[in-house]
Amino acid sequence: MKTKALNKERRDYFDNVYEGENPLLDWNFGTASHKLVELVIDGTIKRGSSVLDIGSGPGTESIFLAKQGMDVTGLDINSEAIELAKKLADLQKTKVRFVNGDALETDFDDKEFDVANDTFVFHHFEPSIRQKYASEINRILKPGGLFILRGFSDKMTPGSGPFRLTSKDILDAFTPYFSVEHLSRFRNIPTEKRPDQWHWLGVFSKKS
Repeated sequence: MKTKALNKERRDYFDNVYEGENPLLDWNFGTASHKLVELVIDGTIKRGSSVLDIGSGPGTESIFLAKQGMDVTGLDINSEAIELAKKLADLQKTKVRFVNGDALETDFDDKEFDVANDTFVFHHFEPSIRQKYASEINRILKPGGLFILRGFSDKMTPGSGPFRLTSKDILDAFTPYFSVEHLSRFRNIPTEKRPDQWHWLGVFSKKS
């Protein structure tokens, strides 16, 4: 049986979120994350790069990257999210390829992308599949390619939902394939449920 990136509980959660005419996306603030914007401003993600936006959801960050001159592919396991993202891209007259698929086993070619942007996906994965995910990211990135990670940190308010990740959780999964360019915690936009959000930002380069 094929291993899926998200367990049934998390798949059911996202299925419920995207049902109906007006899905409630309480993690989406209508714009790209300020940390992703900074990575574009400082040139870490370069204009013209081929970018895979993993967990693209409604397409907000995929569209932002495309507007900055990147060749963007958005990937999401939820088909309703893909349809929503296509509508948003059409509305903004922005070219993005959106693909419905599982991040653990994609149909992309070896060494297809310059950058893989994990849009708060890794923190949903069970520990048993984290290394498999890292291996797939390694496969689809070009030599020297960048992997951008954001996710809940172990300083987040305890509760349900995504795993709270330690630095060891991240490094154990990715350092077999990647060198660490940057790894730090940052405070993200507060929400009603999580008024003090502490997330990770990781930037990794593929080992030659």
